[in-house]
Amino acid sequence: MKLTHGREALKPKEWLAICLGLVLVFALITPSLDSIKIFLLQRGYTALSEEPKEKLVQFATDMAKAPINFVTANHHLPTVRVDITYPDWSLLVKDRETAFNQGFIPAKRSEVKARIYSDNKVLDAKVRLQGDLLDHVNGVNRWSLKFKVDNKQALFSSRRFALISPHVRINHGPTLFAETMKLAGFDIISPRYTPVNVIVNGEDWGVMYHEQGFGQDLLAINKRTEGLIVRLDLAEQKDTDGKVHRIFKPRVLQRNTIVNSTALGYQRQIALSLIGDFINGKREASDVFDSQRLGQYLAVVDTWGAWHGLAWNNWRWYYNPHTAKLEPIQSDVNVSPAKHSLMMRPPSHYFLLSKQMLEDKEVRKHYDSSIDTLGNLLTDSSLQLHLKKVQEPLLKALHSGLPLTTPFNPDNLQAQMVCLQSDYKDTSCINVSNVSSDLHQQMDSMTSLPLWDLNTHYVTKPSNNLIIRNPERQPLRILGLTGWTDFDERSSLEEANYSFPLELASGESFSVALPKHIKTVELRASTTGQSMGNYQFRRNIEPMSFLPRPADTNKVNQYAFIQQEKEAWRIPAGNWVINDYLVTPENWTLYLEQGANIEFGKNAGIMVFGQLEVEGTTDKPVKLSRRGQIPNWSGLSLFNANNETRSRIRNLHISYAGRPDLGLWQPRGATYLVGGKLSINGLYISDNVSEDALNIVNSDVDISHLSIKEALSDAFDCDYCTGKIYDSEFSNIGKRSGGDGLDVSGSDLDVSGINFSDIRDKAVSVGEESLMRLKDIEFARVNFGLVAKDASAVEAESITAKDVSHYALMSYTKKPLFGSATLKALEFQCSGCEKKIISELGSKLNVNGVVIASQALDVGKLYNTVMKSDKPL
Repeated sequence: MKLTHGREALKPKEWLAICLGLVLVFALITPSLDSIKIFLLQRGYTALSEEPKEKLVQFATDMAKAPINFVTANHHLPTVRVDITYPDWSLLVKDRETAFNQGFIPAKRSEVKARIYSDNKVLDAKVRLQGDLLDHVNGVNRWSLKFKVDNKQALFSSRRFALISPHVRINHGPTLFAETMKLAGFDIISPRYTPVNVIVNGEDWGVMYHEQGFGQDLLAINKRTEGLIVRLDLAEQKDTDGKVHRIFKPRVLQRNTIVNSTALGYQRQIALSLIGDFINGKREASDVFDSQRLGQYLAVVDTWGAWHGLAWNNWRWYYNPHTAKLEPIQSDVNVSPAKHSLMMRPPSHYFLLSKQMLEDKEVRKHYDSSIDTLGNLLTDSSLQLHLKKVQEPLLKALHSGLPLTTPFNPDNLQAQMVCLQSDYKDTSCINVSNVSSDLHQQMDSMTSLPLWDLNTHYVTKPSNNLIIRNPERQPLRILGLTGWTDFDERSSLEEANYSFPLELASGESFSVALPKHIKTVELRASTTGQSMGNYQFRRNIEPMSFLPRPADTNKVNQYAFIQQEKEAWRIPAGNWVINDYLVTPENWTLYLEQGANIEFGKNAGIMVFGQLEVEGTTDKPVKLSRRGQIPNWSGLSLFNANNETRSRIRNLHISYAGRPDLGLWQPRGATYLVGGKLSINGLYISDNVSEDALNIVNSDVDISHLSIKEALSDAFDCDYCTGKIYDSEFSNIGKRSGGDGLDVSGSDLDVSGINFSDIRDKAVSVGEESLMRLKDIEFARVNFGLVAKDASAVEAESITAKDVSHYALMSYTKKPLFGSATLKALEFQCSGCEKKIISELGSKLNVNGVVIASQALDVGKLYNTVMKSDKPL
């Protein structure tokens, strides 16, 4: 048999000729060159060079690879089908036409009903056009659509999300940016991008991104406590003598939900006051922002040349209710695989907002340290290898609909880092320039508009009046007032309400007299264009009356028994009285020696910024309690200096403690410990007067001999903790109602040797993707025993229960964004519990090797009846 060689492979020039011919044919049958450009962008094409010849070569190469990319792609992506009725669809089409006429998507746009089908789920939602610029809607399809799912359901762990064409975010760039922060150990909130196949009204739109929205879902997935997200709106722009001055109006996302919640409403006042003060130059960046996270984020932005994320309209900040500071959120960084787009002088040094941030020494210190961290990761190639590994499956997914998607070359980051670390003095960096003004118009100055509710005050001097001021540019409509007394009794304020409804024009003010026994007043009001909201004002308390900040100076001279050492306070053995709320300077240590017995007056307490050392013994414990018969004192708060700081508590007795009540900052715990490492052996808490007797957040814990008794509500709330808890007891929990023994969220814990008795709600509640291993646990006289929920996984061994009112073991979903839970219990003993074990459909429960059949469970009804909370404010 004669073997003949087949035809030689096409040479590059031949491929180029064929591809150019195809493009020519396509151009002849396409309305415009813009249509070609949009078509190519929506298939993933990104030019890697500005040189025409190199562009042509790349185009030919990418076109040649496209069939192979498509064939080898991952075509098994989740499918999302969206159905919108014709009348509603017409409204979206009209908004798109308006966008083309005015050059951008209108701010006021139609929101219509939609039904979503995905993974055997049927979700009702509201939908509108997403984005501001035309790139979101200029394709024949793959328009950017923003969804809000109804009835607390979720799609890919999100109630609020967008379906967008990947090219709008420059394909997989945002994920690589987030992975850079992750590998560097930078804990920055980042949205998830999930490739999905999208079908809208029966038309196949191909591969799009499910982009997580800015809401509580995003915070929960990123292991953050419920809070709020802040952004800036542009109120006005002034151009004078070639200088651009912008006037901003800060606001929170999901405003209606925020202002109608007392706790979130107070957080809103603090958050907007903080960002307003920063923009107006009244507060330094480190007093407003989490300086470490901000420095880290800016360092990654500069490494990637991600200038787009620094534009004022793309900033998003999370208000952390524990620290009362704002954290940056990755938002629209728009990073490019093109080296010429990545290489630029550090954009954070030129955008006014970030430039003002970096003028703060603390932020700059963390920025410089983060640049060094990233530089080391690039020098040893670990970052490049990680990003190449991450992008492989992403490219496979995108190639199923975007076969021209260009890979990122992580080695380009090394070139940018050389320039950053050499201050652009390396020979390879001489021609690198700043962000072009053609890309973005920089502002030269900025101010923040005052908001009416931040300028409205409830004061007792010279008389007991609510003084309402409207400095905003829209009229303020006021419907009426409601008041609450010092004892939380509601008052209709009939005489005060004779003045309402009322409309205040811009610049006007109005004063209304209130009875002296009213502690808090709620004003129902709104500015033009907004829905009515309930705004709370507390007597003689401004938004910034008190913030958890280190003291500027060491001010304990009035307490002679407090020994002042170098960066430390020491309280020796003896009986002492403190009548003030004492706050340490930064990086301070508080020593409480064995035998120290401290009584606190009303609103008195201690807040430590640094480290806590409690040195009690069994015979001579440290005792902290109220003075006389006052209801409570203001508790013990600790902010460990950093993640490596270890605070130690030995034989500490705390009684009659409440949370600090000095302003709008309101922590949940009477004993409130945040960050770092905690070693606790012997902590005895009784008769607390707060939501949580003990609240630990973001800590590595080693806790033994913890005893909590007679708790008003929850005993121990451990959020985002790791470590172990053992040889402890919880009894008489939830004297008011809604009391859990041990409540954990987003944690990874080993728990053993714990006794729970007389618990009015759940003995152990495990939620929000927690992992928990339990052993040698006893429940007695509890409403609910061990509960696993919301994608948590619990393994329990040697569990003994008796006198369980409702359910001894449960697995279910409370928050659909997380999903189902798993509980496995071995050596479980409980007399009369045969019908008190339940698993909701979708969750799993295995008891003593037997799989418990799941069943329908009305979780919402549970939380509105037997699990309903009535926690104190």
